[in-house]
Amino acid sequence: QIGTLLYGIGITFETLADIQKWNFKQTNPKQFCNVGVWSLSQHPNWFGNLLLWSGIFLINAPALMEPSVEGASFLQRIWGARRMLLSLFSPL
Repeated sequence: QIGTLLYGIGITFETLADIQKWNFKQTNPKQFCNVGVWSLSQHPNWFGNLLLWSGIFLINAPALMEPSVEGASFLQRIWGARRMLLSLFSPL
């Protein structure tokens, strides 16, 4: 499943970024970290976190949808997706 894959990549990327920065700061406490994934982006740990939460959302999206009724109007379909749409505002 794509959600599980995104979650795995995200947690790995975030952890890797945190470990690389921690190791760099042990030897260079007053310098800007620019090694490893930090040479690609200023905030690779945030990118990993975004992937992680996107994966969690995709894993849970089917449970957040109500089954649609055949012949339902557009507004009825939106109402059936309300929990999923509200979950986009917060990872909580």
